[in-house]
Amino acid sequence: MEVKDCFKVHFVVGLVMNDDYMDLLRYHIDTAFKKFFGKLVNIYQINARDANGRRLRDPKERGYGFKYRTPVDDDHPPPQIRDRHELAKLYLEPKMALFNEITDSCFDVSAALGVLRGEPECFGKKVQSAADELRRIGRNKWAHVNKKEWNRSMFNNCFITFHKLLTALEESGCDKERIKNARKHVNHWKSRGMKLINCIGSGPPECPLPPSKANFILTGRHEEMELIMSILEAGTKRGRSGGSGNSKKHILLTGLGGTGKTSLAVEASNSCWTLGLFPGGIYWISSGNETTQDSRTGSPRTTLERSLVSLLRNLHDVTDTTNWNEMSFDDLVINLENHIRMKTETDRALIVIDNLDAVSDQERRLFIRRSTSILRSRTCPS
Repeated sequence: MEVKDCFKVHFVVGLVMNDDYMDLLRYHIDTAFKKFFGKLVNIYQINARDANGRRLRDPKERGYGFKYRTPVDDDHPPPQIRDRHELAKLYLEPKMALFNEITDSCFDVSAALGVLRGEPECFGKKVQSAADELRRIGRNKWAHVNKKEWNRSMFNNCFITFHKLLTALEESGCDKERIKNARKHVNHWKSRGMKLINCIGSGPPECPLPPSKANFILTGRHEEMELIMSILEAGTKRGRSGGSGNSKKHILLTGLGGTGKTSLAVEASNSCWTLGLFPGGIYWISSGNETTQDSRTGSPRTTLERSLVSLLRNLHDVTDTTNWNEMSFDDLVINLENHIRMKTETDRALIVIDNLDAVSDQERRLFIRRSTSILRSRTCPS
């Protein structure tokens, strides 16, 4: 069964929010609330009551965002708050305050963001703002799924807000080493997440890497790999810097069958994903001279056309109703160009054309503006 992009994006964002990222939030809130609770004890004696039951000074009167479970008035003194964990619960609705301690696994991302956005004195206004943004853009939409919203744009926006909150936490005094590790975790899953979005539930030519080659170990081709990667990296650097050099590159891998052309292309594509060289995407397209009758329309289609139809169908949202089979080849290429342009206006894409025997007019149309191509062929195409 094919897994649609919306579910892959939802899975990756949820994994980030509920794994190492959440460990950092628990640690920071727990550490900050130790000091904050001590301050409120010294000023308001929130951990005690008068022997006669008389009302003690209420921190809520000074603007703290407490949500008392029962009314507080002259006849009902503020509740006794015994520790920082009970203090954290006062910033949450009862249905969210189901944890015993801040470090418990049931102190989830919803509770953490609720506490961060509820107490600017403890965490700072930047943290409050960033936590509120992540709650609106990421957490709430993640908990209440609308499949139309969970696309690649949502993926990018969520990762932007992940980093924004990390930056605000660092500026507020959070442990720098833990922030550094959290950033690595977020970047790791952004890279792995894009692989996941492009590979799970898809076979060639929809995914950027053929599944049968996705986990192989390449040996004996280190010099060739270094040469390919140096060309790709140099091209992307020139393209990003806006220099006068031609950042468009076409790399031809040619040789007899079984000599490792596909393996080199797959390894180079994998490395480009890991390094984040092509935020515009990596697209694996099959070529060839074979023409067959389309099973849906009855019209003849080349291998390249069928590959593009399958790729575009997989790239678009689950609710998309476009009839890709009836499009001309030029219209298919225009749609791929538009897809890349919508993802990023300035960053480039990598297009891998497999099984290329000759550079026909169709193949030349795939040399898209601001894209780099890896061409794999048994002969040197003219």
